Amino acid sequence: MAEGSITHVVIPDTQVAPGTPTQHLTWIGQYICDRWHDDNQVKIIHLGDHAHMASLSSYDKKGSKTMEGKRYLADIEAANKGFDKLNAPIFGSC
Repeated sequence: MAEGSITHVVIPDTQVAPGTPTQHLTWIGQYICDRWHDDNQVKIIHLGDHAHMASLSSYDKKGSKTMEGKRYLADIEAANKGFDKLNAPIFGSC
């Protein structure tokens, strides 16, 4: 890599939702830490769509059978926990 060049690490849509596995987020964070721990020319780009947010779906009508049990706060809590898992290796052990 050329002197002074920047490495971009792109994390696509993670779509975290309550009840879905999130261990892969820890693995992503650990990979970034292991691979680029001593390189200050790395930019992490998280493309967004981190939270699936089924509770805000515009495709399912409020009160419908498919919307039952889908709650906004549960979606937010799952997204925050997933983001913590992604960041823990980067900000904890790097």
